[in-house]
Amino acid sequence: MHTALVREVRFVASHHYRLHGRTEAESRAVFGDQAVPHRHQWRVRIVVAGEIDRETGFVADLSVLDSRLDQLVGDWREGDLNERIPEVRGGSMQPSTESLARWIYERLSPMIPNPAKLERVHVWESEDLGAYYPV
Repeated sequence: MHTALVREVRFVASHHYRLHGRTEAESRAVFGDQAVPHRHQWRVRIVVAGEIDRETGFVADLSVLDSRLDQLVGDWREGDLNERIPEVRGGSMQPSTESLARWIYERLSPMIPNPAKLERVHVWESEDLGAYYPV
């Protein structure tokens, strides 16, 4: 029987939306106030599923999960996601909740120790706006 383990981390970080290679005015025309750097209380929740190990009683080693998650998002704390995420800095990705959920999932999934599997990543930028991946 599969069981899911849920881990959530919280941090404050800023972001903004921009059209890479375009003027600030062009970005503001598309994104409005969201083109201006602003801070959020971010929440990232991961769901890892698998069989409960009979010896340990765990689906996965929580210290390993915490370490791997921290490798990905630990540097985001009190930072600017537009600068701290290479794909955002380079203009190939917007720092939206949807994109961040997929970005984390794609990088974290191969880091989860077998036999557990990463089922889903949820990202919230506020109490009433978030996204998850995969659907």
